[in-house]
Amino acid sequence: MDGKDNICPICFESFKENRKAYTDVCDHVFCFSCLDKWLKMESCCPIDRKRIRKFISGDEIIKVKSRKRRRSKTLYDVSVFCEICNDSKQNDTVILCDSCDLAYHMVCLDPPLKSVPSGHWYCALCKDVAKRLKGKAKGKAYSRVIH
Repeated sequence: MDGKDNICPICFESFKENRKAYTDVCDHVFCFSCLDKWLKMESCCPIDRKRIRKFISGDEIIKVKSRKRRRSKTLYDVSVFCEICNDSKQNDTVILCDSCDLAYHMVCLDPPLKSVPSGHWYCALCKDVAKRLKGKAKGKAYSRVIH
């Protein structure tokens, strides 16, 4: 038994003084009060998301009310601003530089891109910096050879 077996994965407190609760679908153990609160909002295990129909605490078996998961239409809200036009619209046509993570609309680039490039893509600023760094590195290597 490692130390994690004696700690509730929801509140991270020891089970010593807390009543334990077990689910009918997995081997996870929780504080009764933590699991009871969780199951008032969700009807799945907080760890592996399996649907719980009942949980057991001591000699008591408690049925869990089935709840539909509330899903929003938008899974995430990404509001990025194009570095060229400073607009946050048309986020489905935005690409991010793989070096600096700045955002650019594909149509705002010069020349505009018709599709998302495969592999890495770097903005003009990062390409310029990389070019200058390569030039300095070559210059130092060359000057070492001469001296």
